[in-house]
Amino acid sequence: MVSEDVLRGSASWLLAVLAGDVPPDDVEAGFVPRLTAGRDIRTTLARRFARFRDHRPELASLECVAPTRARAVVHSGGEEWEFTIAVEAAAPHRIAVFQPHLVPADAVPWSDVAGRLRDLDHRSSSLPAAIAARVRTRLLNAVTDEHIAGLCCGVVLDGAVVHREFLGTADVRSLVPLDEASVFRVGSVTKLVTALAVLDLVDIGVLDLSAELSRYVPSSPGGFDATVGELLLHRSGLPKDVLGQRGTSALPGTLADAVTRLKPAWPAGERAEYSSLGYELLGLLVEHVAGESFADYCARRILPRFGMTGAQLPGPDAIAPSSVTGTEVVVGKVAAVGEDVESYRFAGGMTADLPGLLALANAVGRADDPLVRALMMLSTPAGGGARFVPGAALLDRPGGTIVWRGGSTRGFTAELMAAGDGSAAVVLLAAATPARGLRAVAEELVSGMRAGGSWVS
Repeated sequence: MVSEDVLRGSASWLLAVLAGDVPPDDVEAGFVPRLTAGRDIRTTLARRFARFRDHRPELASLECVAPTRARAVVHSGGEEWEFTIAVEAAAPHRIAVFQPHLVPADAVPWSDVAGRLRDLDHRSSSLPAAIAARVRTRLLNAVTDEHIAGLCCGVVLDGAVVHREFLGTADVRSLVPLDEASVFRVGSVTKLVTALAVLDLVDIGVLDLSAELSRYVPSSPGGFDATVGELLLHRSGLPKDVLGQRGTSALPGTLADAVTRLKPAWPAGERAEYSSLGYELLGLLVEHVAGESFADYCARRILPRFGMTGAQLPGPDAIAPSSVTGTEVVVGKVAAVGEDVESYRFAGGMTADLPGLLALANAVGRADDPLVRALMMLSTPAGGGARFVPGAALLDRPGGTIVWRGGSTRGFTAELMAAGDGSAAVVLLAAATPARGLRAVAEELVSGMRAGGSWVS
């Protein structure tokens, strides 16, 4: 744990960076290598926060929200921002997380919205009344704590959907209720579908997990020698993303173009570091070897196989449609967000409804499908009691392994969890970002209702 003074000092230093008051050579040293590898962070921050050079940012308040994390409210030139900052526990306490959020001009206090939402709630459940009530209480607590305008929850026990709950609205402006047909953006849950598409191509003999990407792009320059399997397990040497790339395609062009653009931040296979860029390459690889768009391939081979008839993936020139309006929650205020372009098509661009994601969660928990069994056979340590598997993670818990895949994109948060023995699965779909507490809610529901869990034993 670090002191409030350390977190406050880190926030003040970061504001000095954004205002241009820190010598260029000192900027990179203040961030962990994961945020600086393969990128010019000083230039990126200067470009994104150019306004701060003319309107000096002021730290209005700071709240410690975890042992090494704080939320800061920042004012600059009539704008209000919320910065989430986390630092390393050990000195010199380099910045490990920086998530800036501008408070939208039309944001309204949560208290003005919350009282109108509960009349829209509805559910269908075959759970015992006491357990169904316990689920609702836990969801209502999360909705209040996270300021979630709309939340869908589904529970699967022993392969059957036993509980569906819809809290709040699909559009905070019109107060349309949520239902089973409501389509959400699901962010990085897309990676699980991308992984299944790659493993399908492996299964039919078109791809080889041990092959370097250069086998499929013979004209690519040297220097990028990650294998298909390393890309699936976040061991390719690529950083997480392209900083400041939102709003445009992260990797435009062909697979050969992308390989030319990308530079590994460390040697392939050296360690596991979560990378959306790696999954963008995998999506381009699917298109390259399949000879059709990623969306068409998945619509033909993957989505129907896993019961995801309500899911869609983005095409080369179009985003996948959704029927739910996302919201941003910043400084206790809520604002609707417009149709946004997800920069990571193959790593974060999918939209889906609750029935489709429940079918997917049940499939990965039960592992009846050969592609899921192949997926579970590939893993690498990811730290903190977790292991990466293609497109997801395994959480090793005292009660047994849990398969987890979360996702977040502007205005939306998704959590998919399944007990590794197939006895229980939970999906949460929220029209809100950030909603960090939903992962804990999903894990509590799965752990409580799995075979031998405290809620059902």
